[in-house]
Amino acid sequence: MKQSRQKHSATFKAKVVLAAIKGDRTVGELAGEYGVHPSQIHAWKKALLDGAAGVFESSSDRADKTSETQVGDLYRQIDQLKVENDFLARRLRQGGRAERRAMIDCAHPTLSVSRQCQLLEVSRASVYRRPAPVSVEDLRLMELIDRQYLAQPFYGSRRMAAWLATQGHPVNRKRVQRLMRRMGLIYQRPNTSKAPEHTKSPS
Repeated sequence: MKQSRQKHSATFKAKVVLAAIKGDRTVGELAGEYGVHPSQIHAWKKALLDGAAGVFESSSDRADKTSETQVGDLYRQIDQLKVENDFLARRLRQGGRAERRAMIDCAHPTLSVSRQCQLLEVSRASVYRRPAPVSVEDLRLMELIDRQYLAQPFYGSRRMAAWLATQGHPVNRKRVQRLMRRMGLIYQRPNTSKAPEHTKSPS
């Protein structure tokens, strides 16, 4: 038996296309949510974009009514862009992933967490993932490291790992390095390969 072709209303198509243009979800995700093929969403989106110019054509019967709706939609889009630009201007700065992840404001009145992650190029899963708790053994090691570091502040991760082995705690150097970094005892070395800038006297 031949399956009849499913017909969708114009309102349904517009809803799907607007969700695709918004960009919060992929076309594949939208296709699964609305029960349509991804190629169909692409076709509807293309049809909307191809006919977008016709929205601005004047008509004696509907010019006044449509212009108010169009202007309102444009103002809403402009307001949203202003909010996003303000968000980026205040929060976006150079830094690592952890630094950008700390900029996410889950209580932002306008921007969703998903949109903020998209703007900051941060994985949304990493925002909701809670860090693993520190184990009792790691806490004990950190206590020993802290005590020895106060006595020998020049110790690096290698010497600290060797010292812990003498105390009956043979641990991997990388683990010691991770714990010391977590405690803030390992700092990034200055870039000494780059020549410092000197003030030049006028010729």
